[in-house]
Amino acid sequence: AYKYILKNTHQFGNLISTTVGNWQGKELSEKLELEVGKDLQFIRVNGTLVGGLVGLIIYTIAHFFI
Repeated sequence: AYKYILKNTHQFGNLISTTVGNWQGKELSEKLELEVGKDLQFIRVNGTLVGGLVGLIIYTIAHFFI
């Protein structure tokens, strides 16, 4: 299988490009959400927590030390 893939790399690239190119925006969005949804949610939650903490630190410094 490995030798076949090496000999036909361009065909696999074309197949993938054609398949993904035929997906509609909503379909692509759903497929991505299924594959990386948990990771994206983790990033969103962490971003919210880090942003809130940084905001609290800036507020504290601005109010009590400046």
